[in-house]
Amino acid sequence: MSDVIVPPYPDWKALLEQSMKARPEIAAAVGAHEVLNARADVAECAQRYTDYLLRAASERGIRLVDAGDLPDNSQDAAVMAGHQPVVFHPGLLLKAQILSKFSRESGALGIPVIIDTDAGDLCEISWPRVSGDALLVRRASIACATVPSNQNVDAPVLYSAQQIKTRDEIHEIFSEMQTDLLAAGLDSAAERARKVGAVYELLAGCSLAMANSIARWSFERRGYREVPLSMLLRDTSLRHVVSKLAQDSTRLFETYNGCLDNYRREHSIKNVANPFPNLKKRDDSFELPFWVVRDGERQPLWSSDKDLVDFGEETYLATRGSITTMILRAYCSDLFIHGIGGGKYDRFVDSFGAHYLGTPLSPFVVASRTRVINPSRVDELSAAVLRGSSMKQVVSQTELYLGKGIFTAQEECRLREVLAKRARLREQLGTAASPEEKSTVAHALNQMNTEVREVVQGSILQSDVAELPRNQKLLEGWSYREFPYFLFEGD
Repeated sequence: MSDVIVPPYPDWKALLEQSMKARPEIAAAVGAHEVLNARADVAECAQRYTDYLLRAASERGIRLVDAGDLPDNSQDAAVMAGHQPVVFHPGLLLKAQILSKFSRESGALGIPVIIDTDAGDLCEISWPRVSGDALLVRRASIACATVPSNQNVDAPVLYSAQQIKTRDEIHEIFSEMQTDLLAAGLDSAAERARKVGAVYELLAGCSLAMANSIARWSFERRGYREVPLSMLLRDTSLRHVVSKLAQDSTRLFETYNGCLDNYRREHSIKNVANPFPNLKKRDDSFELPFWVVRDGERQPLWSSDKDLVDFGEETYLATRGSITTMILRAYCSDLFIHGIGGGKYDRFVDSFGAHYLGTPLSPFVVASRTRVINPSRVDELSAAVLRGSSMKQVVSQTELYLGKGIFTAQEECRLREVLAKRARLREQLGTAASPEEKSTVAHALNQMNTEVREVVQGSILQSDVAELPRNQKLLEGWSYREFPYFLFEGD
């Protein structure tokens, strides 16, 4: 298991306190009244949505882990994170768990925002199947679309327009999962999969976001309240904030692209799609960093589109990734928790937010976790791949590879003798008094190198070289880290 927490967790509280002291400066830059309204609206929406989830779980006979007393936001502090409404892998779960822990310890209101305005493949869930010495990744979708049948079938479906499949379909998927897990000797993972599958069966037909939250809460003692981004953008003062940004189209477009160009130059990034592609221009119009969401689909917003402010109740403007975190960090939170990917792209958001809004944003931290099904197998294959791909290095720097289990005792004994002679010859080569002496020493040194090479090539390393392509493929399968959280003990 590998965790990434930056900065170290003990430093987070001081970072939050510093952020709260700086909040008046941010509020003065973006509008104190708008910040006050946004914070109150987001807290109310999160409470309302969380209450809705709790009622839905109760109505379906699902017993949730007792959350205990959630922080009442007595410090008027808010800590946020964001995630798509997918089945969590361990990295996403750690982000939620550490948000819960920090919220309880700091007294801040914890609010993960469900980014349901993103579009993606209908929610896939993965699990391992072991075949011989290989690990194969099996996948199945637990969701289906709810968009009208006359919509573009090739368009990606928004997460907000996806719902859990029928009870029979869910049962079949989780039964196959349990069969494969049991065959692989992962009995405890199979039992956890059975329990999660039973919860999803009770949630058949529910919205994807709701089902994934409730299923997770049936195993997780949370210290936060969740809320979908689509709800915030439709039902709160953030709707006005987004409309105002869209109205400032020319400055927004120029600042966004200018900051992207500067960011790439400063970080020597040649890929024009990293961290985000530039907004496009066409004729007399230009693209804006928003989507127009309508009937479960989304379309890019262009400056030439009419009526940028009032889109009605069900048709609304949705922010793209960079603008989403800029708004949440400027208007709604004092600290934002990212995963590794978000921690990389939000360095651009820092720059863009400061240029466009005229103030630094509230800070962010990073929390993520990597888990694999069989860590010892991954270590074994990683070592074999390293040995197989480093034959030249083993010959030239053999000393570094002694005592590593690569050579037999007899091979190590012979290598130590030859290496000692090679070291003495290298010293003599540097002090040789004549060309003739230097040539003699160099010839002897080449003989020692040949002996080292013969021992190395006759060792287990040679089989690692021969097996390198196969081991690389095996390692790719065993290193898969997107399996759902419930397959792992203690998560």
